[in-house]
Amino acid sequence: MCKAAGLESVTVEAGTFNAMRVDCATTMSLSLNMQGVPLDMTLNLNGTNWYAENIGLVKSITSGEGVESVIELLSYSIP
Repeated sequence: MCKAAGLESVTVEAGTFNAMRVDCATTMSLSLNMQGVPLDMTLNLNGTNWYAENIGLVKSITSGEGVESVIELLSYSIP
């Protein structure tokens, strides 16, 4: 589930943007079979994404249960 949190300034290597912040909570159910042994698990992740108008995703942070990820826009050009 995601919810728009509003506009805010976010700075990444590509610059500073007035971006829409979107907060997300995700639950993933995984089923694995390892050498005939079934393994079921659930991952709960929280993420925050920033989207700039006419550019798209400029930053994303995801965390939870041993997962830490940061993605940032390095550069862009508008044709």
